[in-house]
Amino acid sequence: RNLTEEEIFPWGLSWQILANESLFTYKDGQDAASFANPDFKPKFLGQLLEDVSEEKNSEAVELCGTNVECLFDFLSTNDTEVGEQTKTSIETFDSDAETLANFPPN
Repeated sequence: RNLTEEEIFPWGLSWQILANESLFTYKDGQDAASFANPDFKPKFLGQLLEDVSEEKNSEAVELCGTNVECLFDFLSTNDTEVGEQTKTSIETFDSDAETLANFPPN
């Protein structure tokens, strides 16, 4: 079975390093912890779909169809243009990938 975003998120957090493990250099007074927010929890598509009104859900499905990237971007920004741009980008990427798959490697 495929894991949900909510199930994957804690696993990703397990990769977070401690300040003394960082290989980066920082300005005075900063370290890896300066750029970490352990309380941050992103919005997930499942949550957005649960919280959206029926009217907004219909608008999202009409705009995006089953394109999950478009659905996420539209529902999280409430901006039709963002959803449309995402959908176009994904369709272009998929088309390019399909085209490239028909050519042998150099």
